[in-house]
Amino acid sequence: MRFKFFSILLLSSMVLFGCSSIQTADTPVQWQQHKQNLEQIKSYTLSGQLGYITPIERRSLNLQITKKDGISELRLSTFLGQTVMKMTITPQISQLDSYDGLHYEAKNPNVLIEQLTGLDIPIRELENWLIGLPNPTDEFTFNENHTLSTITNQAQKPVWDVEYRVYQNVEYQGGMVPLPYKLTLTHAKTKLHLVLSKWKIES
Repeated sequence: MRFKFFSILLLSSMVLFGCSSIQTADTPVQWQQHKQNLEQIKSYTLSGQLGYITPIERRSLNLQITKKDGISELRLSTFLGQTVMKMTITPQISQLDSYDGLHYEAKNPNVLIEQLTGLDIPIRELENWLIGLPNPTDEFTFNENHTLSTITNQAQKPVWDVEYRVYQNVEYQGGMVPLPYKLTLTHAKTKLHLVLSKWKIES
């Protein structure tokens, strides 16, 4: 079954993405207040690109994530617009629908996506990392603006390291909140480059 996913993934562009015009965030924040603001974000939609790099392959995919009412939906597609997979994640179960109409379920989304696509992606941990929040057991550092600079996740071996490279200002509750625009995740010899180019936060 995994072979089919590899076939469609390899149809995606091998050229990793570049920059687009955004409003970068360079105003310092007060971390505890900023953390509280991030913890209040319960519903959002984001889209961007995922670059997946290992010593033997490179893949580039479009990424769309929607979170609402405790349910997250992840969609990956090629740059030709063909959906590779759609994953729906609830606290109880994770469901994955493939491009060829097949349906799979498992409790652990990380295991499900790796078994069926070959992609080593920390889906569960990403829920907080994407908005610039550490998970409870993470070690982290700050940049000069007091937003997250790095995260080290010790829960998995080898560890996941997250580097926040650029933040952008996103409209939220009548003001602006700095959210990640570019970040890199490293796990042994696997690297994930994320560009989160469009954010929409629901009030």
